[in-house]
Amino acid sequence: DNVVYDDYKFLTQEEITSLGLSHLVGTNYLRAYMHGFFIDMKLYREVKDIVNPFAFEEYKDNLVMNKLESQIKDRIKVKKLPKVNKRLAIKDMHKGSKLLEDDRFSSLFNNPDYNIDEESEQYKLINPTVRKHDATKKSEFEDYLSQSASEEDEEEEEEIKTIKRKGSMK
Repeated sequence: DNVVYDDYKFLTQEEITSLGLSHLVGTNYLRAYMHGFFIDMKLYREVKDIVNPFAFEEYKDNLVMNKLESQIKDRIKVKKLPKVNKRLAIKDMHKGSKLLEDDRFSSLFNNPDYNIDEESEQYKLINPTVRKHDATKKSEFEDYLSQSASEEDEEEEEEIKTIKRKGSMK
């Protein structure tokens, strides 16, 4: 007697009690097999929907949250500029080198003792071409600083709004 159980779901005794089907044990609705029971798939889906009616909405909410989290991870993150040697950090970012990420040079951007004084005579002697381009570079630098600060503020506001929305969904 070969019986195919394609349209049946296997449930353990714990699952039977959690679904509230223990009164069906011994009937034709639950077929005993080894350490559990087989139940018709249609009946299982109906019981599952009755026991947890909001399962589909929770599933949809989880999908949306996962999608949002993956989009947040895929965003290009604007690196915050260090407090010391901001111009050097911007030059480094434009060149594409990884000076900011290298631990060996971290004190260059953290320690105020290493701050480059662009007004000093030594700096002007070593970098004479800086004076020629100083006006245009200074305005570009200030534009970049204001743009990065506004982007960081907008990003923080968006994240706060999404967190508030997540809290109101639940």
